[in-house]
Amino acid sequence: MELLQGVLEKANKEKNTYYKKNTNDDCEDLTLREYIRECWENGSRCKKITKLFENDICYPPDGYPKVKSEDMVIGPVGDKDETLSDSCKKWVEKLKQIFFEIRHSKYNVKLGKHHDDVAAVYDQLKSKINKIIELLTTLSQSIIVIPGDYEKEWVAAKQNPKDTTKTTLVEGFNLPQWSIRPNTQKHGETLKIRTALTTKKLVAGAQESVWLGKNCASPVQQLLVGLKEHRKEINIIFREVEQDAPQKPSHIVLSA
Repeated sequence: MELLQGVLEKANKEKNTYYKKNTNDDCEDLTLREYIRECWENGSRCKKITKLFENDICYPPDGYPKVKSEDMVIGPVGDKDETLSDSCKKWVEKLKQIFFEIRHSKYNVKLGKHHDDVAAVYDQLKSKINKIIELLTTLSQSIIVIPGDYEKEWVAAKQNPKDTTKTTLVEGFNLPQWSIRPNTQKHGETLKIRTALTTKKLVAGAQESVWLGKNCASPVQQLLVGLKEHRKEINIIFREVEQDAPQKPSHIVLSA
């Protein structure tokens, strides 16, 4: 768990690689380049994140990450999700086994005598898994977004912050933040992931898809789903511990 948290903290700090061969003079401006897709190497952040997972946690399926729209998987093939890997599945199952072993210890301690020790372990597990899910969620949310077609408007607004005719055009839109996006292809080259998504959610000035994130860094999405499921199990087990606990005035039940 500590190792995964460390990987996630590093992954959340990763950015796309600056594309030095770009021909846009505005890319030289550290602020403006966040609003211009051509300033960044397409999919470079996805590759960095995936490498971090490969080194210490689990591997994506062969051929991932997929960073070109035309190559991406945009839904299950039959009943199979091709973005899921056996490597990451085993990692989640290993964690699940650890939880079960701790749960088993609950039934082998004398009620009251060691209850506080068992409850403390469960409390630490809940805290740790909540932190990891928080980090996974932050990372996931950053790689499921393709910003909209508003680059010129954003650049104009940033260059003329006092010109309301320009700033109102992007008012309410999510920041493009191209340095952390999974796909920086031109909109004309991203038709597949824009029009054939199984999961669509329109947000201000952008489009979101879990499948985009799966193509970018599939371990992130797979572990997020797996750990959320195990968090439910931990909460159920913790309630069992609480129900078995000797009731004391100072006893506090931690809700799910």
